[in-house]
Amino acid sequence: MGKLLAQMRTAPKGITGSIPQLQKILDAMNPGDRADLLAALDDPNIKTPSLVRVLAARGITISGSSVYRYRSGDLAHTVR
Repeated sequence: MGKLLAQMRTAPKGITGSIPQLQKILDAMNPGDRADLLAALDDPNIKTPSLVRVLAARGITISGSSVYRYRSGDLAHTVR
């Protein structure tokens, strides 16, 4: 394994400084809708495409990848 690869594998993830789209959406919601969205995100029975479509119908644009990242734990530590 080369030095570059070893360095990339051991580099801390860190914070990029940008605010995740999901966090922006949550910050703009009223407390009730925010709680509902978080509950939906945490509910594995609510499929990502359904969640994206319902939000789109309310004028809220979010990608399926943002939902996936939250559900896989990539955003859970920054979003709440």
